[in-house]
Amino acid sequence: MKKTIAIVLALLVLAMGLAGCGNSQAAVVGKWEGMTAGTPFIMEFKSDNKVVMTADNEEYMSGTYTFDGKTKIDMDFGSGNTAKGELNDKKDSIIMTDSDGNAVKLSKIK
Repeated sequence: MKKTIAIVLALLVLAMGLAGCGNSQAAVVGKWEGMTAGTPFIMEFKSDNKVVMTADNEEYMSGTYTFDGKTKIDMDFGSGNTAKGELNDKKDSIIMTDSDGNAVKLSKIK
């Protein structure tokens, strides 16, 4: 009986650990702030792989994103409008580069 309980507990611990590993997307989900051409904006990455950019409290553009689970983010806003992001090691900033090569730093809103 003790052996069975120990095996069940070990399996539960393993399952919880694996479940935590699968949620790497949580590193990017949330709101990030940046500034471009003197205008502040918010980039929100949602858990359903949608991304929304707002400026002056109005939606500026929206699209989808993929995250490789480590540092790379690819965004697609449609009509050939794409951007790439690089999440830093501390997971508190993203360098976003648009399809024209313009780079903007985004900081996680806490």
